[in-house]
Amino acid sequence: MAAARHLRLRQVVTYHRLAADSVAFAQILDDPTARPAVPVRAYHVTGARHGNTSLPAVLRTITSSPPQGLTVFSTAIRRAALTDVPADAVMVAQPLLSIATARQAITAARNNSSNPLTVLAPVALPADPQTMPVYSAVAAVAYAAQAIRGIDGRLDAALDHCLARHAAGWPAGLPATMRLLLPTERDSDQLRGRIAGLILQQTATPWSTRYAALTVFHTQHGHTRIPAGHRPAGADLAGWVGKQQQLLDTGRQPAGKAAALRLVGIVPSTATAGTCARELTACRAYAGTHGHLRPPGPATVAGIRVDTWLRECRRQLQTTTLPGAIGQALETIDAGWAAGASRDAVLDTACRFYQLHGHLRVPDGTTIDGVDLSAALAQLRREREGGTLAASEIAVWDALLLDWGPPGRAPRPGAVTFRTIGTVA
Repeated sequence: MAAARHLRLRQVVTYHRLAADSVAFAQILDDPTARPAVPVRAYHVTGARHGNTSLPAVLRTITSSPPQGLTVFSTAIRRAALTDVPADAVMVAQPLLSIATARQAITAARNNSSNPLTVLAPVALPADPQTMPVYSAVAAVAYAAQAIRGIDGRLDAALDHCLARHAAGWPAGLPATMRLLLPTERDSDQLRGRIAGLILQQTATPWSTRYAALTVFHTQHGHTRIPAGHRPAGADLAGWVGKQQQLLDTGRQPAGKAAALRLVGIVPSTATAGTCARELTACRAYAGTHGHLRPPGPATVAGIRVDTWLRECRRQLQTTTLPGAIGQALETIDAGWAAGASRDAVLDTACRFYQLHGHLRVPDGTTIDGVDLSAALAQLRREREGGTLAASEIAVWDALLLDWGPPGRAPRPGAVTFRTIGTVA
């Protein structure tokens, strides 16, 4: 009832597993001592063609005496979906007989409504405020979300993205179209996070689970080139990524999943400047703000991970697989965007060294993971002092606040570690 008042609902269809549950629910709402002060009319509707509980009879009653408040049509899922009810909300009171059955009921209400349809599902909060809910408490919500997954592709993509963020260590959160209404006296960030986490786990699909693992890998390594032997939870992640790339290249990847893959830098191999318009627009915005296209760390513009996408473009450039139109567009934005392709590894290695030692006064001959860091930094310093190092390169290193001046110079006052910079960024 609180949701109905908050969302200003006028007509709601509630589906129950059994007819007895539907009758009991309607009787509770019709009880003046139990219902709230707002006017409520509740009807138990059967699948019969005749009789006081048939849908035609109930609709005639409502037509002859229009209700002033909330009207509730309560029915059992075993009956035919109420396709003739112009409801603005559907409530799945409990997990029903099958996901397909709930999907049918929600689709029927959606097709019969001229306004966006609201789907309600209850959360069973524990009596003790200190006790966190368990899976059974959010079963109806998860069930409803699973049913909507097959109807609204946008919710599919949003749930996949939220699950991936949660797997990568972000606090659990739900898509913007899923609103969690809790009693004021019980509302807290901890409870909301716990409920959101349970819902995300219960609505996970094989695709979203693989995508979450890919997001974790991308967060840790900054790219999506999965080693052949990397098998999180026994899954062949490299093979899965290869199949997703194939679906993208052949145009068979659903739009929602293609958008999710773009967030981690996976785009069609046959991409053109037109198909990558959003990425190029984000790059222009980043360059307009920072003066270069060499993000020193994670950089998101309008939902696009600019740093990840540029890394992939540099990799394709080195393997001669980057479409010429995209390369030309990036050259127009920053002529030196590709000059530092081989220096990405130098930058990563320098950050790791700085994190451990707090400076970049690297001893001669220091080589880390195949990168001769001392020689690479010496070359950068020579180019800077000689005035040949591009301003975009200087801006990248200065943005990290790293002490990359001549060897032996004392760290500048106020220098901070890369770990702190990473947290701030």
